Amino acid sequence: MSIHFQCGNPACGSKVVAPDAAAGRNARCPFCGAIQQVPVAAPPEPESEAGMYDLADLAEGEAAPPPAPEARRQIPCGECGRPMPADASVCPACGWVNPSKFGPPPPPARGSVPAGAAGQGGFGAECLSAVAYGFSNTASIFWLVLYGIAVSFLLRLGLNFFGSFLLMSPLGLSVFILMDIALAILVGGYYLRFYLDVIIGSLEGADQAPNVPAFDLGEMAGAGAKGLGIVLVYVLPVITLPLLPLGLLALGYANDTRAYDVRWALRSALKRPGRLAVLWVVLLLWFVVETAVTIGIVLSLSALGGMLMLSGCSGMLLGLLVFLALWLIVVTVGAVFSTVQFRCIGMLGRYCPELLDDLPDTEDRGTAGAFIGGGTVVSAIVLYLLIGSFVIDVFREMSRPDFGDSDVEVTPLPRPLGRPRFSPPRAEPDRVRLSPRVNTGHPAHRIECLSKMLKVTGMIRKYAEARGGLPRSLDDLVTAGLVEPDDLVSPVPGGGRFTYVPGQRVGGEAENILAYDGTATYDGAMFAARLSWTVEQMPRDRLARALGATRRRIAAAPAPGVPPEEEPRVVGRPIDTDAIAPLQYVSSVLHARRLAQRTAAMSRLRTVGTAMRMYEAMYGGLPPSLDALVNEGMLAREAIRSPIPEGGEFTYIRGQRSDRHGSNILVYDGKVVYVDKCVALRVDGTVVELPPETLNAAVGETHRRIGH
Repeated sequence: MSIHFQCGNPACGSKVVAPDAAAGRNARCPFCGAIQQVPVAAPPEPESEAGMYDLADLAEGEAAPPPAPEARRQIPCGECGRPMPADASVCPACGWVNPSKFGPPPPPARGSVPAGAAGQGGFGAECLSAVAYGFSNTASIFWLVLYGIAVSFLLRLGLNFFGSFLLMSPLGLSVFILMDIALAILVGGYYLRFYLDVIIGSLEGADQAPNVPAFDLGEMAGAGAKGLGIVLVYVLPVITLPLLPLGLLALGYANDTRAYDVRWALRSALKRPGRLAVLWVVLLLWFVVETAVTIGIVLSLSALGGMLMLSGCSGMLLGLLVFLALWLIVVTVGAVFSTVQFRCIGMLGRYCPELLDDLPDTEDRGTAGAFIGGGTVVSAIVLYLLIGSFVIDVFREMSRPDFGDSDVEVTPLPRPLGRPRFSPPRAEPDRVRLSPRVNTGHPAHRIECLSKMLKVTGMIRKYAEARGGLPRSLDDLVTAGLVEPDDLVSPVPGGGRFTYVPGQRVGGEAENILAYDGTATYDGAMFAARLSWTVEQMPRDRLARALGATRRRIAAAPAPGVPPEEEPRVVGRPIDTDAIAPLQYVSSVLHARRLAQRTAAMSRLRTVGTAMRMYEAMYGGLPPSLDALVNEGMLAREAIRSPIPEGGEFTYIRGQRSDRHGSNILVYDGKVVYVDKCVALRVDGTVVELPPETLNAAVGETHRRIGH
């Protein structure tokens, strides 16, 4: 005999079954979780017990009644190992539930049709009508979303609090990432508990959504771990993705490791391929509908919020509220359609109970572990093939900071393979003794040193282009306002100032070392900048050899700025230097004047470039001529002329677009040479100084590209 009664929770009212031994005791409803007393006098027994649960979760703290005289056989408890009556539902010592008495709810009878499904067109029609189930329970799902947001906020708040301390240590970043992944698993487990209850309700034919799960970290972690196993076994390996609905169905029905049995899922798919195909079609259909609804909501509310934010201060506040509501609505719509999809998965088990009949009676954790391990390996391979190269490229780009229009190039951080391009003669193994003070393996120090070395190299190049020669020391960069003193110091605690190799000239040997961090090593390697304007990380011995070769070349080269074929000679009688002193003074003044005129010409070209962008923004294209900029009032007539009177107007190359060939010459001053250089404006907006022959070649290449 068993006791049949109705749950006393007004929001539930489900029919449940309890054993006679539970009469008068407190028990938990398997549908809503409400604790209530099992009635002593059982109401009349219903005609059918199909679709009912036995109560297994008896309240703690109550002693089990003595066994009947005919049931004195003892069995060991599966949890604590103590003897317990063979016919007992729970262990009186620890509360362990006897699975032989209370297992998963039995599936519907084979071939049965759920209540209310007849006359609706079968399985496909029932899956299509599941959307009514989702929207009829929107209120419950909305509260699920609110609770989920609150749970996520609280966990994120705690993670950020502890993360601020973790990031102070070298391994803190890795620990912080692992904690962030654990947080995502917890939040995912919270939602998964609700969706698995939807599957159970679908198996039972319930039309009411389950209650919102309670905030229990243990249950959230357990559900999240089970969901992670589903992802590793059915989602990431890709080849098992068609079996995903069966894995979720088994997880909702059995709630244990039997859900990872790919062999059962494969047999079930082969047994009912038509039903599984229909289910996938319906799931994809709801995904498309969800996407369309979400896009419509986002477009409409985003337009409304944008108009409100442009209307003033009060409108800005209302616009922010609209965007907040938009985010909440989008999340709720996603949860509603996820509920619909899980409802359809449960319908597969409702209409095909033979699939659940074939599920193993007991879980085999060894087999489940093998499937999870295999899925993890396959998932890692698939992820590497799909996004491995992308992640590597992203990290490389993150290691290459941007310094505007600087042309400094960076070689990849990994140490170069093979011998360097320059190998000093073995007969002269001159090396510079390097004595770094500290060694670090912290990636943040490595990236910061690379960033500083890149900036110093770029500023040395700009200094050389503006002054016509390299600086005498790094202090000249500070005096010129190009860098801060802190930019010249190693980022490693205990490190020192960067070392500069003076006495070199622009256009010298590209392999020469220009500057390096000689006070610190980064995993045994050191950073150095070459005269080719590249920054490289190289082993300590290689840097020592490169420094020795650089100093030999400097010693063997003539003085900076004096070509080898023009070395000074004395011909005839000595020249009276006092007689030519006034001429040298006049020459110096003229040279300084030409440098000032070149600076003025570059400034005017930058102004022209800014006016070009304004004209393009207004009219959708570059102007037909420079006079158009003057006629529009964007420039004065003097701004399009050379600062030298005999220079005339700048030359403009028409017929170009700003999104094509940024290195093309757009405007240039081709009639004046300022100290061996001409100035030009490129399409990308940068102003450059080029030798006359280089400018002529660039102008010719520009005309060739645009077809002139």
